[in-house]
Amino acid sequence: MGGGTNEVVGTPIAIGTITVNGTTYTKYKLVVDCGALPNNTQKNVPITLPSTRNILSVYGASTNPTLGMVYPIPFYNAADASYSITAIVTSSGGDAIKLITKTDLSDWADTKITIEYY
Repeated sequence: MGGGTNEVVGTPIAIGTITVNGTTYTKYKLVVDCGALPNNTQKNVPITLPSTRNILSVYGASTNPTLGMVYPIPFYNAADASYSITAIVTSSGGDAIKLITKTDLSDWADTKITIEYY
């Protein structure tokens, strides 16, 4: 996602700094290959994040190679909400990306989620 030349799936990279309340922190980006979207359910993809982190954003995209189409994530379809896609970072039971769909989107086989944090 983003198409940056420094993008490495599965390896956090420093992408700059952020200053919060007078303290400067290194900002990181982690791109996670989540595989196919789930079929009308949730899918948890285990990840490793530092125990002390502040998440700034979670975004991504999923590709259907047969249709040659890409859905951005998060995605909300106003015409049919069952085709919406949600990505959540959770630490319940270990860090994971939770992908949620309300219909069968398992043919969207290439899903990458990016987490930016400091």
